[in-house]
Order: sequence, then C-alpha cells, then structure tokens
Amino acid sequence: MNSTYVLSIFLAIEMAGASAGISNLLAHVKPATGIKKQSNAGSPGQRNLLQFLENPLNLVQFKKAKGISNNGAAKRPSGARTYHKPPERGFYYEYFNFPIFGKDKRGDTPPREALGDLVVVVYKFGQTVGDFYDTREVLIEISVKARDCDLMQMNLVGQDLKVITDRFGTDYIKKEDLIIFHANKKVLVLSASDGMVQWFRYARLNFDIGSASDVPEWLMKY
Repeated sequence: MNSTYVLSIFLAIEMAGASAGISNLLAHVKPATGIKKQSNAGSPGQRNLLQFLENPLNLVQFKKAKGISNNGAAKRPSGARTYHKPPERGFYYEYFNFPIFGKDKRGDTPPREALGDLVVVVYKFGQTVGDFYDTREVLIEISVKARDCDLMQMNLVGQDLKVITDRFGTDYIKKEDLIIFHANKKVLVLSASDGMVQWFRYARLNFDIGSASDVPEWLMKY
C-alpha cells in the first residue's frame, strides 16, 4: 500500500478523534456565572452623567455672574470618607450667601439673598485667598436648595425627576427620598418630594461609591 495513502488515513483518524474530544470537552463546560452585566455602559444617559460629574459648573463664569458673596474657610468633613484633596498645597474655602435670581433667566424674579440656599466649597491652590475672582481653585462641593439660573446645567431644584433620569439614565442608588448618581469618586445626591427635586449636593470625594452604605451621612442631609 502506498505510504502516502496510509499517512493520509492516519491523519484523518487523528483529526476526527481530536474533533470528538473537543466536542465532548465543550459539552461539559458550564457558562460562567456571577458576572454583572453592564447594560448601561456607553449609553447616552451614562455619557451625559459622566460629562456632568466631571464638569458640572463653570466656576469662573458663575462667580463672574454673581459678582459677590460671603466667603471664608471651609471645614473638611471628618472621617476617612471625605473630600477629594488635590496633591498640590492649598486649603478648602467656602462661598455662600449669593444673590439668588431663581427661575430660568434673570428678570423672572427679583434677586434675593438666601443664606445657605447655595453654598460652594472649593480647594484653593497656594496659601493666600486672593480676590473673589481668583481662578486658582477647583470645585469640591456645591449644595443647593433654590432655583438659580446662574447655575446653568446645575439648576436642578424644582425639576421633575423624570427629566433628570431621562438625561442621566436609571443607573442610580435609591435610598428613602434620595436619588444618588455616582462615578469616578464624584457624586450627585438629589432629594425629591412628589417627583420634584427639593435640594441636591454634588461633591468630589476621596473614595468610590459602590452601594448606599458607602454614601456618608453628611452628603445625605442638608
């Protein structure tokens, strides 16, 4: 018998056996379990949320619009779970008692001063405060319980929650009357009543949030 023919038969038998072995192996392989499905990853809502959390407010433009506020040193929340701290030397500083214009554009209502209705915490780089328009700072936290057109995209008080979830998606933590959006050590906490936002707090943190138990108490109250 031709040796080449014998070799061809042998290789065919080997390949058939290997194929059968692989089929038997695959038949016993079970699908992986316990993997969380990231169904909203890359969705328009998730992209909108990430953009908002990264750049919620143009601080320079906001302060230029306001022109004035009370201000002073800010106290960092105590405990391990607290504010983000940039590596550069600096200190936390607070702006408050802004003139509040309300509604959606200036002229809708007369401006008013509302102590505590709009509070901004920044981290100032260096050792001196500088003037009100100093730009050597980064936004750390903002707490709001009034409508104010100068907040631009952060003018969330009074908005229907459905409008917000249509914008940011439904991948959030729910705790009592709070809706908590979070990503990349940044968090937006919204308090709602009858489907409308009553107040909110945004903060840059030094830790990631994975569940409701990770959200510090100081962020869940006004």
